[in-house]
Amino acid sequence: MAPGPRHAPFRFAEFELRPDAFELLRNSERIRLQVQPFRVLELLLEQAGEVVTRDALRARVWPSNVYVDFNHGLNNAIAKLREVLGDSAESPRYIETLHRVGYRFIHPVDTCESSELGQEEQGVQIPFSKGKEPGWSGAKDVLATPSTAIQSGSRPRWRTASTALVMCTLFSVLTGIYIVRNNANNAVEGPMPSGDIGDAIETESDRVATAQVSAARSTNAAAHESYLRGRHLWNQRNRQSVTKSLEYFRNAIEADPQFAAAYASLAIAYATLGGNTLVKSIPAEDIRHAAIVAARRAIELDPDLADAHWAMAGVLSLLFPKSEQTDLEIEQEYRLALALDPTSADARHGYGNFLSNRRRGTEAIAQYREAVLLDPLSSNFIGRLGLELVANHQTDEGMELMQRAVELEPWQFNANLRLAWAYAAYGRYSEAERAFAIAELVSPGSPHVLAGRSFIAARSGDVATASALVERLLVQAEAKDVPALLAIVYVGLQDKEGALKWFARARASSNSLFGPMAGLLGLDNPIYDWLRDDPVFDRLARSVRDPNSNADT
Repeated sequence: MAPGPRHAPFRFAEFELRPDAFELLRNSERIRLQVQPFRVLELLLEQAGEVVTRDALRARVWPSNVYVDFNHGLNNAIAKLREVLGDSAESPRYIETLHRVGYRFIHPVDTCESSELGQEEQGVQIPFSKGKEPGWSGAKDVLATPSTAIQSGSRPRWRTASTALVMCTLFSVLTGIYIVRNNANNAVEGPMPSGDIGDAIETESDRVATAQVSAARSTNAAAHESYLRGRHLWNQRNRQSVTKSLEYFRNAIEADPQFAAAYASLAIAYATLGGNTLVKSIPAEDIRHAAIVAARRAIELDPDLADAHWAMAGVLSLLFPKSEQTDLEIEQEYRLALALDPTSADARHGYGNFLSNRRRGTEAIAQYREAVLLDPLSSNFIGRLGLELVANHQTDEGMELMQRAVELEPWQFNANLRLAWAYAAYGRYSEAERAFAIAELVSPGSPHVLAGRSFIAARSGDVATASALVERLLVQAEAKDVPALLAIVYVGLQDKEGALKWFARARASSNSLFGPMAGLLGLDNPIYDWLRDDPVFDRLARSVRDPNSNADT
């Protein structure tokens, strides 16, 4: 099939928007942007200097065949754009508001025809296996990339591929159910309000959205840039990138000691590294104090900042021993965060993790679905929803979503790791090995990868490889506090003494047995059948049935 028409990128100030690659860059670094704000910016840039009416934006970004809260959605999209661009509604540099009419992009815009772009700029970079170079008609090959990209002893090469894959995936993700909600949070069908009522909704929702975004910004340009760089790294969700994000958040705080959002992000980055997550690399006790101090400071500086309460909830959930009182505090913080900003995909994802690890799977799935609707390009959110569906016996949809997450971002660590463990849990060991290998390339030295590869080697009968990998994992066990991973490896080896020893250590720690993989590797899994007659294992299994875990991703 011949390539479709290409769209030239738009350049303004230090930014570049690439419609075909679905990218917004700042000084050549990609900025995470949800689909609605991206499409709004694209239309504003296409008609730079001209008024773009709200009706025009609705027709372009919000299709007429779905019911959406358009007024709130548009106002939130504009607020998000102002956040990432460092713009202001009061003194706009980029986006001017014409009340009740629409918006106008007021900064000079340059375009560059696609013929001027180099080969590496003309698409989304997707790895491919040696000797197989996908082109415009190579979507099927690209979809197979994650399972073919690993060559013995070498990193994959990179080439460009048609952005049709990305857009088709986006289309699939977006085919959910969009609803309008009334104040009682019930579904409502019908046309959007118009006239004075619509104007009132526009004014109020714009005020709330603008207030939230303003609170997450700093008037210090250097502080805000460091904050955005840190968020970008944290969103990559691998050990190296999250560790690097700490430096940027500290730089933001040093430049602006009153920057509440930077303290909140610093707190959740600490919790991500120290909690029972897929990128855990520090014992919880080593980082607990610094994390709670940062979260408290964020709330002190801005009690109305949703991110501050979401961060506090994450710190309490990930780093502190579970208790009934702590659970009440955590849920209160998540609910407050969502009351302050119902469109926070991160808060919904975090709340979903909390619910999942309290065995409230139906509620967790609802939160994960909301997160995906709010940020349909997040492979992390899509993969986590898939994992939860599998854990709740909705296997077909769950596996499809985890595979889709990898297709969307072939080198996203969490996406590959979740899919690898899912394959392993279902005995699809060759596919699991390939997914673990990709995760290892992204984040070398991950204890999850070592444990996974050792487990599938043991289950495949390769005891020598499994034992060698266990030795490497043992070196990390104390420093990174990952006893449950060793337990599952010894289960694979059918070593009762080793399995029960590490299960006991895991149960005694502040973390749950399997953390984010509890739904896949829980003690009702048939892989433990050979242990069920043992009274020690029976006591362990009965204690775990109490929803007493303390893990999020």
